[in-house]
Amino acid sequence: MGALDRARDDRQRGDLGSAKRRLASLLDSTGYDSDVCRELAGVCLEMQDPIESGRWFYLCEDAPGQPDQAARDAMQAFVVDCRDDPMIIASRLPRFIKRASLDTLPPGVRSRLEPLGLPHPEKPDPRTARDVIT
Repeated sequence: MGALDRARDDRQRGDLGSAKRRLASLLDSTGYDSDVCRELAGVCLEMQDPIESGRWFYLCEDAPGQPDQAARDAMQAFVVDCRDDPMIIASRLPRFIKRASLDTLPPGVRSRLEPLGLPHPEKPDPRTARDVIT
């Protein structure tokens, strides 16, 4: 049984805190996964934390059509809590998303992140690394 399955079991048993920790840890160790972000957003909604839920829905690929009303409301709560400031929004996103290339993200997520001006990770210049070492 993987971490996602264990988190879902935690959620079914009503142990939302454990589910949230497992899902956040899974994302931290494996990187971006829209489905895990959606699961984590749902856990946060159940925990009555719309701002944290919105933070995770912000990183979810939209279902066919548009995100549902609960996801839109949660994302709006997150953005309002960030004073609609792109720098604040970017600062509250998890580290793994800041390191991801926007080209690898789903279109709905990319469209929300592009206006934030997140830097694209670049390959280090090997000459610069060599100069620092020697």
